[in-house]
Amino acid sequence: MGGMLRKCFRWLSFNLRYLWDTPWDTGETPPELVEFVKNSQPGKALDLGAGSGTNIIALAKASWEVIGIDYALIAVITAKNKIKREGVDAKIYLHDVTHLDFLSMEFDLVLDIGCFHNLSPNEKEQYRKNLYRVLKPGGIFLIYGFQKKRDENWSGISETDIDYFSQILNLFSIEHGTERGLRDSVWLKFQKARE
Repeated sequence: MGGMLRKCFRWLSFNLRYLWDTPWDTGETPPELVEFVKNSQPGKALDLGAGSGTNIIALAKASWEVIGIDYALIAVITAKNKIKREGVDAKIYLHDVTHLDFLSMEFDLVLDIGCFHNLSPNEKEQYRKNLYRVLKPGGIFLIYGFQKKRDENWSGISETDIDYFSQILNLFSIEHGTERGLRDSVWLKFQKARE
């Protein structure tokens, strides 16, 4: 029951935040994604926790076939309006990133900017299973989030999370930084082994 209550509170909180202040939704595509797109052939991309659609629009403009997933209704409505206004071919679904059974295709790129680091341990495990299923062999997983310290009871990407991803994917690169000078952050690039 506690997990369901936590999930409902988080859903309500994110939806309400989209009415006022969303510091995580900057409206700018991060340079790490811009650099990746510049040096990659377009393919199929999935943005987990797509927010108001900034990055799915950037990918669509770069000729990627892109789908976004977010569970904040206001974010999804905003993204759909932005997609229409920009005139790009992209899709966004109101859905939970831990339940992706409705997706039957595989993706060349799976992107996560600030979604995974907010999940509970059980949700993170389901997320990893979904990720492995939807990522094409040879596909890239780009993830950004707060870095969790050992003594913190706060959300974040822990060393254990990185190790778990490394058990199913090959760690390609890791970049440490700081989010708005407040919290340590990390960009990770993984690749699924080719069959």
